[in-house]
Amino acid sequence: MGKFEIEGYAKRRVKCDIATIHVTFRAIGVNAAELSKKVMDECDDFIQKLSKLSIKPQNIQYASDRTSTNSYQNKTELEATREICIRMPFDLKVINHVQGALMHGKYNYTMYVDGDISNRHEVQHLSFFCNRE
Repeated sequence: MGKFEIEGYAKRRVKCDIATIHVTFRAIGVNAAELSKKVMDECDDFIQKLSKLSIKPQNIQYASDRTSTNSYQNKTELEATREICIRMPFDLKVINHVQGALMHGKYNYTMYVDGDISNRHEVQHLSFFCNRE
């Protein structure tokens, strides 16, 4: 009698129910202190606008502050950045309002959104269980 060995692969789609919005404020110039103050002021102003969108302060986390030097064709510029993350239930209308507040504030920023699921440990456990059979 022959013996078969079978290896399988399973995939499961789940809907995102958590959004993490990453917002980085940027300023470019020659004075590090002025640039740092500018990104801090823009970030503080934006956080005040978030409270009007019913986003709770505990959902906003500080991520990083950086000052770097860029040199190109014998010209040196400084860049200051401040990044914050907003973790909240995934709601595209609220995400659009957050982006609208950024655009209307005329900040110099970048933004991206990561989707996540709140029951990741359950889904990973199920995936692991399926792979073992």
